Amino acid sequence: MKALSVRQPYATLIATGEKTIEWRSWKTPHRGALMICSSASWAEGEWDIPKEDRDQFPRGVTLCIVDLVDCRPFKKKDLEAAFMEENPGGYAWVLANPVPIAPRPIKGKLHLFDVPAPSEAGAEELC
Repeated sequence: MKALSVRQPYATLIATGEKTIEWRSWKTPHRGALMICSSASWAEGEWDIPKEDRDQFPRGVTLCIVDLVDCRPFKKKDLEAAFMEENPGGYAWVLANPVPIAPRPIKGKLHLFDVPAPSEAGAEELC
């Protein structure tokens, strides 16, 4: 299954269904299931969350599976759903139907990467 690393707190916002657009500078032909993994690094400077409160946002783990339903040029109307203030151009990855999975450690990578699907790794991983 394809996976994407996303920095916290954005990864959790995707897992909860609050963030439905993921901004990327590159496009992908992939559509369908996509595992969201939280990066080990934090989105510094973008959130005013004290470091001592950041452990509520797990890092370096699998979080959920979403449907990647579209990848199109990013538009001004996408800003709110992407939790952004300025339009940087690039691409809007349209996400839907987040399904939480049990967090398991994972080393993220740049771009899309392959990981075992939860059904391959063990049914107990679906929450």
